[in-house]
Amino acid sequence: MNTNCIFVLSSVTYVMKAERLLANAGIYTSPVKTGEVTKVRGCGYGLAVTSGNRTNCERARAIIEQNGIKILSVTEGKGL
Repeated sequence: MNTNCIFVLSSVTYVMKAERLLANAGIYTSPVKTGEVTKVRGCGYGLAVTSGNRTNCERARAIIEQNGIKILSVTEGKGL
């Protein structure tokens, strides 16, 4: 998987909502629960942007925040 960033969200419900919003915008993601997610918040879930480039991470962040979903943390880097 070529992941460019992981957005840590507070619940699986927010992950599912963000996943739908981003898919509608042509940004493909995958829900994750990794060590990076649990470091920030024990019950947190993440949404990995799995295609495209850094621009997709920036677009994804804007879409998530514009729809009232709070991002707890962002882990960035190619090939996460």
